[in-house]
Amino acid sequence: MASEMRDVEQRIHEALLSIIHDISPNRVTVSSLCRRAGVSRSTFYTHYGSLEDVYEHLLEEALRDCSEGPYRCTTCDGGYNCPYGICDRVLSHPEYGPLFFEESLSRMVVRKVTEIHKDRYVREVVREYDITPNQAAAIFDFQLNGCLAVNRAAYRRSTFCVEDNRDTIGEFIRSGLSNFGTRDGQKG
Repeated sequence: MASEMRDVEQRIHEALLSIIHDISPNRVTVSSLCRRAGVSRSTFYTHYGSLEDVYEHLLEEALRDCSEGPYRCTTCDGGYNCPYGICDRVLSHPEYGPLFFEESLSRMVVRKVTEIHKDRYVREVVREYDITPNQAAAIFDFQLNGCLAVNRAAYRRSTFCVEDNRDTIGEFIRSGLSNFGTRDGQKG
């Protein structure tokens, strides 16, 4: 029974990813999703209360592996990796692109990434740099929203280059953190 439930949910997830690749998430209906997934509306509502519930589950699934890696948003590691892992996830699973980079889903993506990553990010950045938790939280919000906006635009233009965007934004954030509270490069 549990494997049947997982199978139905997986079919619904795959159908939704397929649909939002073709049309805006705002235009998806439960009926169109059920047709694409090959399930009845009653089966859909057995598993989910709404389309938003499906998007939430999809985001959790897509972000699941992203939260396992170490935070490498510091200057001491010799490199930079996005602390959220969204772009790398889209590279390895292109079907998630519309989920992460569709404008109409932005608030949901930001909320879900924040739930999963913000507390840990803030702790790590406060530990690494001489800043307050409020300052680290502001940097988190700036970085998350900025990275999503830059990569959303690149994704739309089909010029999605994770490495270039990540390295540019990462160096900007690292340089800012390294020089935070300094004047003319001198701690003051």
